[in-house]
Amino acid sequence: SRFKGFDLTQRNYAIESFECEHCSNRCEINKVTVAGESPRHYGSRCGKWEEEAKPIPADLPDLFAEREEMLLHEYCPPSPTNGLTNDKERPRVGIPRMLLFYELFPLWKAFFEDLGFEVVLSERTNKRIIHCGCEAAVAETCFPIKLGIGHVSRLTKRKLDYLFLPSIINLPKRDQSLTDSFVCPYVQSFPYTVKSSVELSNNGVKLLEPKIHLERGE
Repeated sequence: SRFKGFDLTQRNYAIESFECEHCSNRCEINKVTVAGESPRHYGSRCGKWEEEAKPIPADLPDLFAEREEMLLHEYCPPSPTNGLTNDKERPRVGIPRMLLFYELFPLWKAFFEDLGFEVVLSERTNKRIIHCGCEAAVAETCFPIKLGIGHVSRLTKRKLDYLFLPSIINLPKRDQSLTDSFVCPYVQSFPYTVKSSVELSNNGVKLLEPKIHLERGE
């Protein structure tokens, strides 16, 4: 039985909290220790502290790290084109780490770097970005859209020539039996709705907001 006994209220316990540093979310973890028992934790977004500790095999690959490496570093650009010989001459284009960034960034990176641009990314999601996006949002949207607003707001404070915010209408169909492969309307309209939360015109950054139909193929 998991019943802890009628004397539970008489047993000594301690409550403390700490900040998890395993990712940029920096969750505040609450630790409850009851005399004679292993500590219990709660408060993490990912749930890792709530799970009972289990041994991790030494040869188990870190698939998240492998995916990030492929996402950010798989493409090796050629030498800068258009006569641009160093980073000081290359125009800087900002791309926020949000929404379809995690699916399409290799495509954007190859496109801009082949043209001679320097690609500048926003920071990884952290408490500052979360707070900034939630405070700036003028409508109640889903959390990823609020995060996107925070990423754009922080990125526009960097020294940029362009900000790339495409309106992705659809994606390639995974199965030819499907009629369409539309993207969420919030994601489609993000380049337009973010303007109500972030003042883009005062930063001297030119906004690139093409409409892209990936369903149409190459």
